[in-house]
Amino acid sequence: MRKVVICLVVFFVILTTIDIQSFAADDIPTRVVNLVYDDSGSMIESNSGKKVDTWCQAKYAMEVFASMLSENDTMNVYVMSDFQYSTSGSPKLVLKGSEGTKANVEKVHKMVTTAGNTPFNAVRKAEQDLEETKADEKWLAVLTDGEFEDGAMSKKEIDKYFESKPDNINVIYFGMGSAAGAITENKEKNIYYVKAKNNNEILEKLTEIGTQVYNRDRLELDSGSKTISFDIPMSELIVFAQGEKISINGIKDYEGKIVKSTEAPVTVQYSNKAANNYSDILIDKSLRGSIATFQGSFKEGKYSLDVSGAETIEVYYKPDVEVAAYLKKGDKEVTNISDLEAGKYVIGFSLVKAGTNQKIKSSKLLGDVQFEAQVKNNDKKHDKTYKAGDTISIEEGPLTIDATAHYLGYHTVDTHLDYSIYKDKEVGFEVIDNPEHIVTSKGFKKDEPLRVKAKLDGKDPSEEQWNTMDIPKVTFIKEPDFKMGEFKVEKSDDRGVFDIYPSLDKEDISGKTYKDVDLDVSYKGKAGNETWVGSQKISMKMGDERSWIVKHKDIILKLGILLLILALILGYVPGVKHYLPRKLKKRPVIYSKVIGSYVRRPQPTNGDFQKNRMSTVLPYVAEKGVIRYVPRGIPGAPKLQVKGIKGRRMQITNMKDFGKKKNITFDGERVDRLQEEPRYQKKFDTSSGLTITAEINGTKYTCNLNE
Repeated sequence: MRKVVICLVVFFVILTTIDIQSFAADDIPTRVVNLVYDDSGSMIESNSGKKVDTWCQAKYAMEVFASMLSENDTMNVYVMSDFQYSTSGSPKLVLKGSEGTKANVEKVHKMVTTAGNTPFNAVRKAEQDLEETKADEKWLAVLTDGEFEDGAMSKKEIDKYFESKPDNINVIYFGMGSAAGAITENKEKNIYYVKAKNNNEILEKLTEIGTQVYNRDRLELDSGSKTISFDIPMSELIVFAQGEKISINGIKDYEGKIVKSTEAPVTVQYSNKAANNYSDILIDKSLRGSIATFQGSFKEGKYSLDVSGAETIEVYYKPDVEVAAYLKKGDKEVTNISDLEAGKYVIGFSLVKAGTNQKIKSSKLLGDVQFEAQVKNNDKKHDKTYKAGDTISIEEGPLTIDATAHYLGYHTVDTHLDYSIYKDKEVGFEVIDNPEHIVTSKGFKKDEPLRVKAKLDGKDPSEEQWNTMDIPKVTFIKEPDFKMGEFKVEKSDDRGVFDIYPSLDKEDISGKTYKDVDLDVSYKGKAGNETWVGSQKISMKMGDERSWIVKHKDIILKLGILLLILALILGYVPGVKHYLPRKLKKRPVIYSKVIGSYVRRPQPTNGDFQKNRMSTVLPYVAEKGVIRYVPRGIPGAPKLQVKGIKGRRMQITNMKDFGKKKNITFDGERVDRLQEEPRYQKKFDTSSGLTITAEINGTKYTCNLNE
């Protein structure tokens, strides 16, 4: 019996998670499932008085069923005991996917099995309510372990009832055990029957029916490594694990990243309580499980399950595919339906990754894929069902193609395509008034528009067409060198005529001369099924009344800046700016010798030469510096204040600091004698080869400035 429960769980998982058709993300289908639950006494105690746990297993399966409801799903549970004498009752439970998994599972868990009879009124009520329900998918699921009306209702009567149902209601009838009643399966009417004679048959048969009806299949699981693999993209994976202490932590993808379930895994388990008048009931406490749904876009590859504490694990998949249909004209595929014209086309199909044009390769997970399409042209449906490679003849007017792909025997995905066969129109423009736009220092002299008239295929537009037309786009064919603002384009009161107003930036009117400019007046738009597109080159007349200086202020400004830059550069040219001699050493050698000694090689030390940084940087300013020619700390020897002069020479500018010193010589001439000449009293012109001597405190210091 444990296998029965596993199969029921599999069945409910499949039923509540698979779409019959593929819908766009913004058009999620609504699903209503009316489930008839057998709460008869035989679910708790057999006719021989033996206690059975069928009720416990069925409740467990229903909890799984409730946990798998998606956002737009509704499940109504009709218990047979509520409809013993009439069909006037209401569902025992109303479960909505939008209310959340936890709440729905709790409702089922608290429901008590009444242990009544098996009246068919419950099926009638559930089916009648479905007829009055608006939903994309309608299911009538019947779960029973016995015969209706305690065997008083024949199989023929039950078959007749199901055969008379509307085509949009799908029936699945599951009979558990040898005593369960049977129906006649009719797949063309979407009536399915599963009979479990023994435990070994249940899993196989339920899986077969589930894959046939609900577009889901089971992935092969390597139980040792807990890995799955697939070679097509998937949109959803469902992991159902059974065991006492289960933890579904996630799925590890091909990059090693753990993918968490869309919502927290849902726990389902056995119920403790059956009917109120049964004190000693049989409970299967091993019925514990957890379900996790993983939604997204899963690429092809190998994945591992992070699941612990599970005795059994099943993984179900939903391919992330859509069916694509396309038309070919000759050998060229029509990629833009706006270019579709009346004529003959060849139709083709392919499965693609949902939301893309990426074609899906063949895979055993899809099986043998078959395509077909129904075509309607001008509201007239073609008698033929088209296959890949068939030729379609279409006429002017609306065209619809409904394409279907069948895979894995019974699974389907659909797409709906709308085409319009029409004639595009060429838009042109004719100038009817082109006044000269005179520019003054304050803006345009007059605010007059350039007026153009639109033409559709060379004809004036009708009143209806004129009302449909949008504003054309006006741009420069070649951007002018003068400044212009955006164009303001308005519909005039005259049919087909547009007024085009140029604009200027009044705060910054260009320093260029305004003159005639070529415009591109273009239009692109839709009018019903038609595309209107075209452009026209138009020359706009412009004049300029501003003075020459105003017109050329940009050039004048640029020339002024250029002259300023040249003047700055000139200030650094040798001859204009006087630089100190290049050969001046930063640390000239000083030879020291005690006067009267016979030392052949005087002891050398270093002086110091420092440039004035500001004089070097500034243009036109002569380069200046300071030179120390005796060892640091020797008194009585003023530093030389020098500046550059013509010819890369230098001038000592502080001759007055030397006074009438007799102990200092410049190139052998005593300073006091040099100062006898008026021209040397304040300054002294020399070169970098100047040799200075100074006799101080019995020592003679000699320094050549370029040594």
